[in-house]
This record gives sequence, structure tokens and C-alpha cells, in this order.
Amino acid sequence: MSLLVTRNLRRMMQFAELFPDLRIVSALTTQLSWSHFLALLPLKTQAARSFFTENRPRKLIGESRKGQARMALS
Repeated sequence: MSLLVTRNLRRMMQFAELFPDLRIVSALTTQLSWSHFLALLPLKTQAARSFFTENRPRKLIGESRKGQARMALS
């Protein structure tokens, strides 16, 4: 198994442990990409993860789209 596959599997397992409620994950997947979820994994507490998943999705998406628009204009 390649290093990339192994690393991704570990991240998926960590994600499943940190976000066990499928209803929450399902709702968040409409607002966040896998890259956004990966950014949440290093957060140490559930409170920190909850803060960003409850309060930041729209802002994160907006920042991401602004960056994409800037790159498209370059």
C-alpha cells in the first residue's frame, strides 16, 4: 500500500472517531469539503471542532471562493 493511501486511511479513521454522528457529518458535507474536514482534525477539543463546524462553514467557504476567484483573475 502506498504512503498516500495509508495516510488517507488513517485520516478517514481519525475523522470517523472524531465525528461519529452520521447526521452531523451528512449536514456538514453540504457545506464543507474534505480539505476543510482535514483542517479540523488537529483541533484538540470537541468544543473547538464544534465551534468551527457550527460557526465557520459559510465564512470558510466564502474565503475559499474568494481565493479561487483571485487565482482565476491572475
